[in-house]
Amino acid sequence: MNADDLYKKNSYCFEISSDRYRFRVFTIEFDPSYPAVISIDRGVCKDLEKIHDRYKFKEAEPCNVTIQNDEDLDRVFNQLLKSEKLIYICNRLMNEADETI
Repeated sequence: MNADDLYKKNSYCFEISSDRYRFRVFTIEFDPSYPAVISIDRGVCKDLEKIHDRYKFKEAEPCNVTIQNDEDLDRVFNQLLKSEKLIYICNRLMNEADETI
């Protein structure tokens, strides 16, 4: 096995979707070790800037947050779950699922 593949940069995205809708919450790019960079949806980022200055970006800038370690990653994920936009979208999609059953 070629060990070079273990050290290449990987990119993953987290999306919430239904049959009719898809919302990309974030994309994360990382090497086998930290730091990692997470690119967060602009609307979610705007919600989170109310909680923490870390999420304040100029309008033309992407919402790229650097993750330093496991604890930092956990902290960012917990803050993401507090986004009003994300909560709203999840509730709408759950209601959509209830309507189709």
